[in-house]
Amino acid sequence: MNPSRHFNAMKEVFLLLGSNVGDTIRHLDTARQLLMADVGSLSRLSSLYRTKAWGITNQPDFLNQVVVLISHYPPLEVLDRILSIEKKWVVTGLLNGGRE
Repeated sequence: MNPSRHFNAMKEVFLLLGSNVGDTIRHLDTARQLLMADVGSLSRLSSLYRTKAWGITNQPDFLNQVVVLISHYPPLEVLDRILSIEKKWVVTGLLNGGRE
């Protein structure tokens, strides 16, 4: 097997998105749009699920969704791209705290 062929193949990327501050539906929509622009095409997405916060429980419930993207980027580049989006746009709260 040629290793370079393996890394050039399209890959499925499974991510859990979540928001519990502000317009949570709009935040999830923005996250999907950013992921499609920087990581890959949207293959599938789950329904939206409302879940209670755990750990720090005195915060609003989370709205969550699983998305599956198809990407041609190698795994570490996918991770770098996701972390870049998160750093620039998504996470505005504390770890284990409220997030937009």
